[in-house]
Parts: sequence; C-alpha cells; structure tokens
Amino acid sequence: MSVTGFTVLAIAVYALITVLIVEIPGASKLPHGLITYFAPALPIYAAVIAWTYLTAATRLGVVDLFACEMRTVCRVGTAFDIGVTYIALRQQCLDKINAGHGNEPLEEHTKSSVDSKGFVSQENYFPVFEGNAHDLEALEATVVGFITEFYTYMKVVRDLLRKVGDEPARSAQALYVSMIYVIFLGYESARKAIKELIEYEPTKAENMMMILLTELECYTFLCDHYQNDTLRFERLAFRFDE
Repeated sequence: MSVTGFTVLAIAVYALITVLIVEIPGASKLPHGLITYFAPALPIYAAVIAWTYLTAATRLGVVDLFACEMRTVCRVGTAFDIGVTYIALRQQCLDKINAGHGNEPLEEHTKSSVDSKGFVSQENYFPVFEGNAHDLEALEATVVGFITEFYTYMKVVRDLLRKVGDEPARSAQALYVSMIYVIFLGYESARKAIKELIEYEPTKAENMMMILLTELECYTFLCDHYQNDTLRFERLAFRFDE
C-alpha cells in the first residue's frame, strides 16, 4: 500500500472509532464496549499518521533534490547545444575521412590530447545522486528507473568524451554517433523523470521543453543515420508519436 493509502486508512479508522464512541448511545458505558477495545489502538493510528507524514516529507525532499540536479545538468547541455555540437564534430570526422586523412585526429583535439596526457579527471557533476542514491527507495519503481537511467547515460557520455579526443577521425566518427545516441537516451529518461517528479505544471512544461531542444536534435539525427538499420530505426520510430 502506498503512503497515501496508509494515511487515508489510518484517518478513516480513527474517524470511525471516534464516531462510534461519541454517537452510539451508551457505548462509552459498556464494560467491554468500544472504548475498552479500541481506545488502546488510538496511539497506533496516531503513530501510523506520524510515520506517513515523515515518509511523505522525506519523499518530497528527495524529489526536489533529484529534479533540481537532473534539470540543471540538462539545462547546461542544452545551453551549450551539445546535440548540435557533437553532430557537427561527427561531420568534421567524415569530411576528414573523405579528404583521405581518416587516420588523423580532429584538429580540435590534438592539443588537448597532448596537454591532458597522464591527467586523471576527478570531477563530480552528480553530487546529489552520489550522496543520496539510497533515498531513491522512497520513490516509485518507475521513477527510480528513469533517474538511474539518466545518470548512467550521462556517465557513459563523459567516458566517451574522454576517449574520443585521442582517436583518429575514422573511429572518432563512430564514437560521436554512439555519444549522440546515449545523450538522446539520457535526455529522454530525464524528461520522463521530470514529468513524474515535478507537479507544478508551468515549471514541468518549461523543463520538458528545455530537455526536448536537445532530445529532438539528437532524435532527428539518429532517425536519419539509422534509416537503413531496421532494428534501431524501428526502436526510434516507436517514439515518433510521443
């Protein structure tokens, strides 16, 4: 039973007992009447209501934390047009391959690859998820799935981004396609999570539109890229109506 269900049940039982004791003539005078049998249970119902309140408060806190971090990460990506940027970089790889330089890295990454030699990145862009993952148990299973998917996809994007700079154009172009696909899946999961986590409609709509700016850019590219791949294209086509 959900938290709301426990609340309704506890309040209903408490109200019923109160009505019976107050309204039934002579009930309170019966030696083994309602008061004798039900009064000791009142603290239990009160404890259930208190537990429900604390659980609901915890859930609301978790909802706010995860919704804030997810929409912030997505907003940063949309602000920097990561979908457009990686699509353009992938096209640069193709241009380099067509020019007969497929075994060379992109110019944008040559210097950074040298400067970052031996560097181990330790940044943490997901402090809420890293520090509060255990609180996800307060949410519904479907929402937990969307949240976990989002963070997993974003970590994969980060790993691919670290790898692609050292790759020649021939293999980098495939990595960019994978990166665009994972970004699409991550933003899709974020949109579905935000839809469930945020109740205030104007805020929900604003955040979903912000996510869609990147999600649709990636979706359009993927539909075009995988049009000859029956399996992947069909999976993408299922999302068209949505």
